[in-house]
Amino acid sequence: MTQPKIIVCGCTKNSSSYIQSHLEKLYLLKSICSDFHMVIFENDSTDKTKKILEEFQSKHKNTRMIFDTLKDKIKISSNVTKPYSRFVKKPLNLTYARNALLHYVETNYSHFDYMIMVDLDSVVKNFKPTLVQQILQKYDNSSWDVLTANSDTKYYDIWALRIYHDVWDQKLHGKLWKEPIDYDCWMMKYTKKYVHGNQINIPIDSPLIPVTSAFGGLGLYKISSIIGCRYNAEFDNSITCEHVHFHDQIIKKGGKIFICPDLVVRSQCRGVGI
Repeated sequence: MTQPKIIVCGCTKNSSSYIQSHLEKLYLLKSICSDFHMVIFENDSTDKTKKILEEFQSKHKNTRMIFDTLKDKIKISSNVTKPYSRFVKKPLNLTYARNALLHYVETNYSHFDYMIMVDLDSVVKNFKPTLVQQILQKYDNSSWDVLTANSDTKYYDIWALRIYHDVWDQKLHGKLWKEPIDYDCWMMKYTKKYVHGNQINIPIDSPLIPVTSAFGGLGLYKISSIIGCRYNAEFDNSITCEHVHFHDQIIKKGGKIFICPDLVVRSQCRGVGI
């Protein structure tokens, strides 16, 4: 297998206590690539995050930092049903930030092979570039468009997860979940059933798991499959995870999305700041 061309994208805010070490870990991907780039979106930090990113950019070739201020830029449409307050601002901000990153990728790196969209919090703590290398060697490039991460404990990223009926396979999915997940787990009445009940352990030796949407803190995307696609947290007149709409667009283009059980990252213990 020839060495891939990879661009790493991530969003961060108020992460000065860990962002330097996490970016250093991700930058090690350069060693397995024929060409490599990293672009990070930061907004509104009140600690030393921006300064750390500026210094990182000056010392590391092939990096770009996008600094922005989202205050007063993000507005919710008047016809959107407003969910719990903690689910409004964050996905709208992340939509703006991730779309800025996608625009940067399309404008400058559409000739690359893969984009890695990654949360820059605890997900990265144990990251090793050889894991990505092993995944690319193991799975036939023609059989997937998106590979999303598994967790080293229970699968935590339930907000981005959708497994619609047209994807559901009782013999495969039925070993892990009780039913298709065609709803927003966090918007359901019974948290214990729909959130905690679906945050299950996925054995790392499981085959690729087809899904309608997933993320898990890290997604490996074929760039040719995401051109023209965008994130959107306003979906069916409500606020939901921004990944759902993005993945819906990829599928409509014929893309195939999977949870990759052996693409294991650290379980998320804090939300990605934005």
